[in-house]
Amino acid sequence: MSTPVEEKPSLRTEAIAGITTFFTMSYIVVVNPSILSTAGTGMSFSGVLTATVLVCFSMTLLMGLYARLPFAVAPGMGINAFFTYGIILGMGVPWPTALGIIFWAGVLFLLVSVTRVRELACAVQSGDRETPCSSGLEPEIKLPNGVKLYALHAADGTTLGITDTWASAYSAAVQNNFVPLSVH
Repeated sequence: MSTPVEEKPSLRTEAIAGITTFFTMSYIVVVNPSILSTAGTGMSFSGVLTATVLVCFSMTLLMGLYARLPFAVAPGMGINAFFTYGIILGMGVPWPTALGIIFWAGVLFLLVSVTRVRELACAVQSGDRETPCSSGLEPEIKLPNGVKLYALHAADGTTLGITDTWASAYSAAVQNNFVPLSVH
């Protein structure tokens, strides 16, 4: 049996990969500001557009240079819809306050990530430090047309699925050996 030989990527390969990734994700530059600047939020399209471009560029650059991973980083459209339609328009939270909530949630996530808190929480939940943490069911997302959706997430935050009933989201979690953490 032969072992695979790892080839060093060429500049041409890297350029094609970068351009492909850019065109695959470029819709986010327009869709993100469109969602966040929906009438009633108070956020300007041009301001959100600028922030989106700067964040995508700087975080992707950090991902490549610091983490040495070929991943592009951009805002998630689902969380932006929840932020806009659920928190700002649905609950009436002013956008600066809502952004402050997101900021402090990020600080908390960073602290949990750089300390042993996450590792210890996983150990308490699973009984050992080698078993990954469980998944969570995102609270229902209410769309403007009245439709409710539920999202199932893996321990690393990856969205595994979205369904229109709580029962099917819960069943999917249990059938895939996940322990639901957050069910609303």
